[in-house]
Amino acid sequence: MLSLAKTEITVQREERRGVGFAVRLAVHFRASNFEFLESLHRTLLQYQIESNLKPEESKNRRHPILSVRKVDSLLKLVDLIPLLPDVLNQWDNFSQALEVVEYRGHLTQEGIEEIIELKEANK
Repeated sequence: MLSLAKTEITVQREERRGVGFAVRLAVHFRASNFEFLESLHRTLLQYQIESNLKPEESKNRRHPILSVRKVDSLLKLVDLIPLLPDVLNQWDNFSQALEVVEYRGHLTQEGIEEIIELKEANK
């Protein structure tokens, strides 16, 4: 399951925010089999993890996608993942960024800088 997951850390310029940036975190599961993602969606719901299932990601990407975006759902999902090293170290970086957001560190300049470093390391 983890091999299908792709973490996403997005930092966008947003002037109306105190630090001038907005942070969005997400985990996306992509597969060619819609039924598999539908089953995963139901399993996540059993753990009270909210996710969005779309039959097509976009007009260019016609494969289904399952996304987890809410911070509380992301925290529950990360808690389910065993602490195993992955090749890109994406889960560790994502978990650290999620922790910064959980404790509202993303609302400070230092927190934004830390998240940007984690985002760059996650590429």
